[in-house]
Amino acid sequence: MKKTILAIGAHSDDIEFQAGGTLAKYLDEGYRGVYIVATDDSAGINLDENGEYKKFLLPAESQTVRQGEAKEAAAVFGLKPLHLNFKQRFCCDNEGNFYYIGTEEYRRLSIPGSRECILIAPEKKDCVSLLAEIIRREEPEIILTQQLDIDPEHRNVCSLVCKAYMEASLETVLGSLYNWGPSSGGEIRHTEPDMLVDVSRYFRKKLEAFYLHRSQVGERLKRIANSRAEAWGKRLGVPHAEAFIKVLPARPCEYTGQ
Repeated sequence: MKKTILAIGAHSDDIEFQAGGTLAKYLDEGYRGVYIVATDDSAGINLDENGEYKKFLLPAESQTVRQGEAKEAAAVFGLKPLHLNFKQRFCCDNEGNFYYIGTEEYRRLSIPGSRECILIAPEKKDCVSLLAEIIRREEPEIILTQQLDIDPEHRNVCSLVCKAYMEASLETVLGSLYNWGPSSGGEIRHTEPDMLVDVSRYFRKKLEAFYLHRSQVGERLKRIANSRAEAWGKRLGVPHAEAFIKVLPARPCEYTGQ
């Protein structure tokens, strides 16, 4: 196991939104960082000049914009993003027509070279093994990823990471896997965090990186990022904190009932 923190989000901006302060804190403490985006960011819904999600890009255009923003944001932490490029569950055209997985239009507009749709990836051994190999290679002490919320792409990234962790752990000693706290998609059920991290010293860096996702981050998300960190911070008696739920390794009783 190495002194490494690995963060994997479903989309460009998820890491900064949910765990940017924690990532910055551990990097400052000497950890090596790994920054992974699971999807190809091809959905194409972006902010227009009025701050509304009414600017629609073709998949390849969307990927260029969003992966460019991820590169800028990751650089704030001194990192480079690794894109796994699993397809998103839908895409759109420039007129705002939406095409979902399984339709001819979806197949026609999808980016050549992108991998399976993220909704399918957790059930495909080669997709799980792809991520498991990265985890084996990095041997992280800490893994941070999506929670089981109502966004299906968040849920499937969570499932993919859990399965990859289990596969990698058969050959490699790994640290702990955490889901980050309530996401923009909302929780399926309320769960108290296992870990609150004081990110007060690193909150400005978190926001600097998060705000670089200009195609997605409008005033509403800025308010959420600030108010959520303040709310968790009150639990610790500090200005800003981020919340996490430990998933793996599981306690023995969770498998054996003991």
